[in-house]
Amino acid sequence: MITPENISRSGQYTTAETAALLGVHRNTLHRYVVSGVLKCSYRRGNNRPFFKGADLITFCKSIL
Repeated sequence: MITPENISRSGQYTTAETAALLGVHRNTLHRYVVSGVLKCSYRRGNNRPFFKGADLITFCKSIL
């Protein structure tokens, strides 16, 4: 199970890494973002999504 201690607050995680950390499918992450439960950021150079460690820690604390 994911715990906030396993996540670096300053880390930046790809969609695949975040899905693996949370133990959910990539589509589930997309649903979390669309519904506003989890915040997603986008890289400036290539516009790829990523998840900030601080946001993941907040999310984990809210579901525990």
